[in-house]
Amino acid sequence: MESDEFKRFSPTEKLYYWFLVSEFNARGKFYRDDLTIAVTLGCSEDKVRQARRKVEKLGWILDEPGFKLPGKAKGVATRYIWVSWANVEEEGGEAGFWAAMHRYTFEAMLAKVREKTFLPPDVVTYVYLWYLWYKNTDKGRKESFFVTKAQLRELTNLADAPERVKRLYDNYTFRGGAHLFECAYGYQKLTFSKWGFCADPSEDEGNRQLDEKRRRLIEQLAQEAKAKKAAKEKAKRAGSGRQKGKVVRLAGPGR
Repeated sequence: MESDEFKRFSPTEKLYYWFLVSEFNARGKFYRDDLTIAVTLGCSEDKVRQARRKVEKLGWILDEPGFKLPGKAKGVATRYIWVSWANVEEEGGEAGFWAAMHRYTFEAMLAKVREKTFLPPDVVTYVYLWYLWYKNTDKGRKESFFVTKAQLRELTNLADAPERVKRLYDNYTFRGGAHLFECAYGYQKLTFSKWGFCADPSEDEGNRQLDEKRRRLIEQLAQEAKAKKAAKEKAKRAGSGRQKGKVVRLAGPGR
C-alpha cells in the first residue's frame, strides 16, 4: 500500500491487484479470464492485460496464461497460482503492518464502478482511507482519525484525492441514510468518524440476495462480451478470407 512501485500503478491497475488479493485470499488458486475481470472492474480487457503483465514483471503473482483449445469455442482461463500478500499472516510477518478490509464492502464499491456511480480513482481513495482508518484507530477501536490532504495525495498518488472524499460521501448511503463515514473538512486536514461498512451477506438477507444478483449480472455481462468478441473475430476472419480469394484479371496484349 505504501510502496513507491504500487503508488505508481494507475487506479485501474490498483483495483486489479486488490481484486486478485481478495479472490486468492478467499479461494486460493483460481481461474479467471481477462474479459470477466474487465467486466468486474468496469474496464477494458486491454487494461486488464496491461495490469497483469505489470504485476507478472514485478513477480507479485504466479500465473498460467489462458489459451484456446484447438477446434473448441471455449478456452482455458488464466490460472492464478499465487498472489503476493494475499495471506499476510502466513508469510512470517514479512509484509509488516497490514489492514483487513471487509471483502463484501470492497466488492460493493466495484459494483458502483460498474454502475458508473464511482470512477476507479474514487474507489482507490476509499480503499486507502480504509487502510488509514484501520491503522490509525487501532483496528476500529478509536472513534476517529485524521489525515492531512497532502498525505492523502501522496499516498494515493491522486492530486484530487481530497475532493474525491466528498464524492464518496455524497454518492453512497446505506439503508437508513448513513454514509460510508462522516468527515470534517479542515483547511489542511480531513477528520473521519462514524466509519461504516456493508452488512455481510452471511448475516443480512437483503445483501445476500444483492450479492447473488451482482454475481449473476457479472456472469451475464461477461458472456455477452465474449459473444460479441467472438462475432467480431469471426467477421474479421471472414473479411480476411475474402481478400485472400480475390481474383485479379490481367489483360494481355491487344485486349
